[in-house]
Order: sequence, then structure tokens, then C-alpha cells
Amino acid sequence: MSAPDIPEQEGKVTAEDGWVLGYRAYVSPDSKATLLFFPAMGASTRSHIPMAKCLAAKDITVILADPRGVGMSLPRPSKTVDFGMHDRIDYDWPAFVAKAKELGGAERPLFMGGHSLGGQLSALYVSKNPGEVTGLVSAAACALSYKLWDWPARPIIYFVYHFFGLLARVFGYLPGQHVGWGRPCAGTLTREWSIWGRRGVYTKRDGSSAEDWFKEFKGAALFLSFTDDVRYAPKVAVDALAARFIGAKVTRLHKSPEELDAKEVGHFKWRSCPAVWQIIGDWILEQCETLSPQERGEDAGKGIGDVSSRESQ
Repeated sequence: MSAPDIPEQEGKVTAEDGWVLGYRAYVSPDSKATLLFFPAMGASTRSHIPMAKCLAAKDITVILADPRGVGMSLPRPSKTVDFGMHDRIDYDWPAFVAKAKELGGAERPLFMGGHSLGGQLSALYVSKNPGEVTGLVSAAACALSYKLWDWPARPIIYFVYHFFGLLARVFGYLPGQHVGWGRPCAGTLTREWSIWGRRGVYTKRDGSSAEDWFKEFKGAALFLSFTDDVRYAPKVAVDALAARFIGAKVTRLHKSPEELDAKEVGHFKWRSCPAVWQIIGDWILEQCETLSPQERGEDAGKGIGDVSSRESQ
């Protein structure tokens, strides 16, 4: 797949709590579906632009959404700028969903997903709001639990979760730019990430378990991982996230660089791998084919539907 000249639209939306959020949209003139995509922890969606352009050429409208604190959704986290996981889930994600439906067509199937933490938060959102989207696209996103890493990595991963959480408590935020994490991360978000990773349980805003949410999602879900991503999202950890979706139609793919005609893919370089974009685009269009004409938006004004059977690869 080559990147054609798809016009880029930059815009802003305002979350319910007042945070102004930025996005890039690539609207296909013959769109069959919409993909709303979120970045990894501390990252923006800029690196996903080539993928977005190529998917738009496959008749999939793509919205690259920068959640609060990164990219076009400033200010950046600091001692005085703080937010948590559920501020993103409860405020950012709904604002972007509304914009995605506006740009892609409310009658068209909507897919949501992301890279790493962006995929995890999307997994929580679609589970908390079942029926709102047709499918989930998760790329190199794994369950957070240090126990899912093999030795000798396991104690190292536990240390990272603990140390980053401690730094966030001491400084009021995570100075990620000074510890090899790229950019600063919000204090509350980092502390929640630390707790999830050490306890192996996703939690709600009040601290109680959110694990019961996952069984509520009845749509389609794609979980992608890569054989050379052993540091950030090893296969067993991605399997653990996918296994939570007991009511969904799950497609689980674990790909090697050789299968993707690449020298290296890993946790980050898949973003510049056209074969991965092809997999995502083909999967979205395949899911659309399973829907009725009404659910595909060919009967304007009707809602999208859920896919409820389970398929695992």
C-alpha cells in the first residue's frame, strides 16, 4: 500500500470538562467505515499519519485523536496540570466519538482502537459503553501485569511500574523526558498505570475493579502483536487482554517481521509497516461485510449493529 494524497483536516473538539482536544481527520470520499485511533502513553498520533492516509484510500475514514496532554491537546502534564485514565475515558473518548460520527457519518460502522495504552483505554471504553461501536482495533496493546513477563524481565517490569509511580508521587507528574519515556505524563494517570501493572487489575475511577466491564462488549475485536515486541507487549500479555473479551468476536494475530516483509516491527516500528496497515484495513472491511445493509449505513438513519459470535485465530 502506498500513501496517496488524502487531504488532512485538523480540528478541535471540547470535552465535557472543558479541555480542548485536537485531531487529524482523513475523510474518504467513498467511506465504508470510520476508524477512531488513539496513541500510546505519552505519545501523539503524528506517527500514525501514513497509516491513516492509506486506510482512507481503502474507503475507511480515519480520525487520529490526541487525548489530553499530548500532541495538539495541550497543555502538557506538569505539577499543576494533572488528569487520570478515567478523565480520558469519560471525557476525551466521548468527545472524539461524537466528532468521528459527524465526520464519518453517524450511519456508518464505527471502529475504535489504538496503540499500546491507547488500545487499552479504548478496550475499557467500548466495554463500558457496549453497543456504541462496531469493533475494536488493538495494536501492540497488552494487559498490564508484571506477572505476564517471563524471567528475568519480570522483576525489571515490576520495578519500572513501582519506580514510575514513585516518581509521579514525588514530582506531581512523570518527567518522562528524563527517564527514557519521551514526554511528561500526568501524575494521576501514571500512578493508576503503576497500580494496574503491579496488581494486574483494571480499576474504575473509584478504585474498584473494572474487570466486569469487558464481558459486556459484543462487537468484533482485533488484537495484533508482534514476535519481536518482547519488552513492551509480549504475546502472553496481549493474549491476556484479548481473553477478557469473552462475549466478543475476537481475531487474534501474532505476526513476525518476516510475515510482514519487514526487518523489524516491534512495539513502535509497526507504525511504518504497510503490511500491518493492510491487515487492519482488510479486517475492518471484512467486519463491515458481515453486517446487514442497514448496519453498514446503506439505509440512512439506522444504527449500527453488534457482532456477537466469537472467532479466535
